[in-house]
Amino acid sequence: MRRLLKIDIERILEQLVLRRELLLNRWSFHRDRTPFLWTSFSRWPTLGYPQLQALDTSLTLVLDDFYAELEAFRLYIRSTEDMPEALEEVYDESLEALDLRGKLALEALQ
Repeated sequence: MRRLLKIDIERILEQLVLRRELLLNRWSFHRDRTPFLWTSFSRWPTLGYPQLQALDTSLTLVLDDFYAELEAFRLYIRSTEDMPEALEEVYDESLEALDLRGKLALEALQ
């Protein structure tokens, strides 16, 4: 399960960086949220209690910190009507926060 979570976090962070321009351009022209939501999809909410129980508490807290930040970003994307410049600013701030929390989570998963 650690490997799955590691892959999940690495994929999310990588795709948010690689697709940044595409996502922001898509929002600028079409106001389409779907690509943001696909890019930031995570497997964390699909884990059941038995799987979470197998993780130690400190790891769970670090992982939850990353995924809480990701969910805050997803909530913003699902509800925003911001203009492209404002969205770009929030995107970059969110990516910075996710990168920091993601690195901590990846270290904890080693």
